[in-house]
Amino acid sequence: WWYRTTGASATGSWNFGNNKVRFYTNSGATGSLRMMTNSLTALDVYLGSAGAANNNATLELGSGTHSVRSLSKAYDGTVTGTLSLLMGSSTLNCTGDINLTGISVTESTSTLNLTGTYAQEITTLLNKFNNVNFSGAGPFNIKGNFSAAGAVVVESKAINCSGDFIISQSFTPATSTV
Repeated sequence: WWYRTTGASATGSWNFGNNKVRFYTNSGATGSLRMMTNSLTALDVYLGSAGAANNNATLELGSGTHSVRSLSKAYDGTVTGTLSLLMGSSTLNCTGDINLTGISVTESTSTLNLTGTYAQEITTLLNKFNNVNFSGAGPFNIKGNFSAAGAVVVESKAINCSGDFIISQSFTPATSTV
Protein backbone atom coordinates (compact mmCIF):
# COMPACT_ATOMS: atom_id res chain seq x y z
CA TRP A 1 0.00 0.00 0.00
CA TRP A 2 1.06 3.58 -0.49
CA TYR A 3 -0.61 6.80 0.45
CA ARG A 4 0.36 10.01 -1.33
CA THR A 5 -1.08 13.20 0.09
CA THR A 6 -0.73 16.96 0.15
CA GLY A 7 -2.53 16.96 3.48
CA ALA A 8 -5.21 14.77 5.01
CA SER A 9 -6.75 13.97 8.36
CA ALA A 10 -7.85 10.44 9.20
CA THR A 11 -11.56 10.23 9.95
CA GLY A 12 -11.30 6.73 11.39
CA SER A 13 -8.73 4.13 12.32
CA TRP A 14 -6.53 2.79 9.51
CA ASN A 15 -5.84 -0.93 9.66
CA PHE A 16 -3.56 -2.23 6.93
CA GLY A 17 -3.17 -5.57 8.74
CA ASN A 18 -0.02 -7.45 7.72
CA ASN A 19 0.67 -5.10 4.81
CA LYS A 20 3.45 -2.59 4.31
CA VAL A 21 2.43 1.04 3.87
CA ARG A 22 4.34 4.07 2.57
CA PHE A 23 3.40 7.74 3.14
CA TYR A 24 4.76 10.55 0.95
CA THR A 25 3.97 13.66 -1.12
CA ASN A 26 4.96 14.41 -4.69
CA SER A 27 8.39 15.90 -5.30
CA GLY A 28 8.56 19.44 -3.91
CA ALA A 29 5.10 19.28 -2.32
CA THR A 30 4.50 19.46 1.40
CA GLY A 31 1.69 17.91 3.37
CA SER A 32 0.95 15.71 6.33
CA LEU A 33 -1.11 12.77 7.22
CA ARG A 34 -2.74 13.54 10.56
CA MET A 35 -4.02 10.51 12.49
CA MET A 36 -5.56 12.75 15.19
CA THR A 37 -7.26 10.42 17.74
CA ASN A 38 -7.37 7.49 15.30
CA SER A 39 -5.10 4.45 15.28
CA LEU A 40 -2.79 3.13 12.58
CA THR A 41 -2.01 -0.58 12.27
CA ALA A 42 0.43 -1.92 9.67
CA LEU A 43 3.23 -4.42 9.25
CA ASP A 44 5.89 -1.91 8.17
CA VAL A 45 5.56 1.88 7.86
CA TYR A 46 7.83 3.77 5.47
CA LEU A 47 8.13 7.54 5.13
CA GLY A 48 8.98 9.03 1.74
CA SER A 49 9.06 7.52 -1.72
CA ALA A 50 11.02 4.37 -2.51
CA GLY A 51 11.82 5.74 -5.97
CA ALA A 52 12.91 9.32 -5.27
CA ALA A 53 15.13 11.00 -2.71
CA ASN A 54 13.30 14.34 -2.75
CA ASN A 55 9.77 13.30 -1.72
CA ASN A 56 8.61 14.76 1.60
CA ALA A 57 6.53 12.99 4.23
CA THR A 58 5.08 14.05 7.56
CA LEU A 59 3.21 11.55 9.68
CA GLU A 60 1.42 13.07 12.68
CA LEU A 61 0.43 10.31 15.11
CA GLY A 62 -1.79 12.55 17.26
CA SER A 63 -3.21 10.90 20.38
CA GLY A 64 -4.07 7.45 19.03
CA THR A 65 -2.55 4.05 19.77
CA HIS A 66 -0.58 2.67 16.83
CA SER A 67 0.84 -0.80 16.17
CA VAL A 68 3.60 -1.52 13.64
CA ARG A 69 6.37 -4.02 13.18
CA SER A 70 8.88 -1.50 11.85
CA LEU A 71 9.31 2.16 10.95
CA SER A 72 11.88 3.63 8.54
CA LYS A 73 12.43 5.73 5.43
CA ALA A 74 11.43 4.17 2.11
CA TYR A 75 14.33 5.41 -0.05
CA ASP A 76 17.53 3.32 0.09
CA GLY A 77 19.92 6.22 -0.52
CA THR A 78 20.38 9.64 1.07
CA VAL A 79 17.07 11.48 1.42
CA THR A 80 17.03 15.10 0.19
CA GLY A 81 13.36 15.70 1.08
CA THR A 82 12.04 16.24 4.59
CA LEU A 83 10.76 13.23 6.51
CA SER A 84 9.06 13.96 9.83
CA LEU A 85 7.41 11.89 12.52
CA LEU A 86 5.37 13.96 14.98
CA MET A 87 4.50 11.65 17.84
CA GLY A 88 2.12 13.94 19.77
CA SER A 89 0.61 12.21 22.80
CA SER A 90 0.34 8.89 20.96
CA THR A 91 1.37 5.40 21.99
CA LEU A 92 3.44 3.60 19.36
CA ASN A 93 3.76 -0.17 19.82
CA CYS A 94 6.63 -1.57 17.76
CA THR A 95 7.53 -5.27 17.50
CA GLY A 96 10.48 -4.89 15.11
CA ASP A 97 13.17 -2.42 14.12
CA ILE A 98 13.05 1.37 14.04
CA ASN A 99 15.48 3.13 11.72
CA LEU A 100 15.24 6.91 11.98
CA THR A 101 17.97 7.61 9.41
CA GLY A 102 16.76 10.68 7.51
CA ILE A 103 13.68 11.10 9.74
CA SER A 104 13.20 13.97 12.18
CA VAL A 105 11.19 13.02 15.28
CA THR A 106 9.24 15.39 17.52
CA GLU A 107 8.58 13.33 20.64
CA SER A 108 6.10 15.57 22.55
CA THR A 109 4.40 13.53 25.33
CA SER A 110 4.34 10.20 23.47
CA THR A 111 5.17 6.67 24.59
CA LEU A 112 7.14 4.16 22.54
CA ASN A 113 6.62 0.52 23.51
CA LEU A 114 9.26 -1.89 22.21
CA THR A 115 7.36 -5.19 22.41
CA GLY A 116 9.10 -7.58 20.00
CA THR A 117 9.52 -11.28 20.62
CA TYR A 118 13.03 -11.17 19.08
CA ALA A 119 15.94 -8.72 19.16
CA GLN A 120 15.02 -5.17 18.17
CA GLU A 121 17.34 -2.64 16.53
CA ILE A 122 16.79 1.08 17.04
CA THR A 123 18.78 3.56 14.94
CA THR A 124 18.23 6.95 16.56
CA LEU A 125 20.38 9.47 14.66
CA LEU A 126 20.16 12.12 17.40
CA ASN A 127 16.37 11.86 17.73
CA LYS A 128 14.91 11.96 21.23
CA PHE A 129 11.96 10.12 22.75
CA ASN A 130 9.60 10.99 25.57
CA ASN A 131 8.82 7.71 27.34
CA VAL A 132 10.16 4.34 26.19
CA ASN A 133 9.11 0.96 27.57
CA PHE A 134 11.46 -1.94 26.87
CA SER A 135 9.02 -4.82 27.39
CA GLY A 136 9.86 -7.14 24.48
CA ALA A 137 12.13 -10.18 24.67
CA GLY A 138 15.25 -8.22 23.73
CA PRO A 139 18.06 -7.69 23.40
CA PHE A 140 17.60 -4.09 22.31
CA ASN A 141 20.42 -2.91 20.06
CA ILE A 142 20.60 0.87 19.84
CA LYS A 143 22.74 2.45 17.13
CA GLY A 144 23.78 5.98 18.04
CA ASN A 145 22.95 8.07 21.08
CA PHE A 146 19.75 7.24 22.94
CA SER A 147 17.94 10.06 24.72
CA ALA A 148 14.55 9.91 26.45
CA ALA A 149 12.76 11.71 29.25
CA GLY A 150 11.81 8.41 30.84
CA ALA A 151 12.35 4.70 30.33
CA VAL A 152 11.02 1.54 31.92
CA VAL A 153 12.59 -1.86 31.44
CA VAL A 154 10.32 -4.81 32.22
CA GLU A 155 12.19 -7.76 33.78
CA SER A 156 15.80 -8.51 32.93
CA LYS A 157 16.79 -7.24 29.46
CA ALA A 158 20.02 -6.49 27.64
CA ILE A 159 20.20 -3.00 26.15
CA ASN A 160 23.22 -2.50 23.93
CA CYS A 161 23.90 1.12 22.97
CA SER A 162 26.72 2.21 20.66
CA GLY A 163 26.54 5.82 21.90
CA ASP A 164 25.42 7.71 24.97
CA PHE A 165 22.39 6.43 26.90
CA ILE A 166 20.71 9.48 28.45
CA ILE A 167 17.52 9.49 30.54
CA SER A 168 16.66 13.01 31.68
CA GLN A 169 13.85 12.34 34.19
CA SER A 170 13.13 8.78 35.31
CA PHE A 171 14.62 5.36 34.67
CA THR A 172 13.26 2.08 36.00
CA PRO A 173 15.86 -0.52 34.93
CA ALA A 174 14.50 -3.64 36.71
CA THR A 175 17.52 -6.00 36.69
CA SER A 176 18.66 -5.05 33.20
CA THR A 177 22.10 -4.28 31.87
CA VAL A 178 22.77 -1.18 29.76
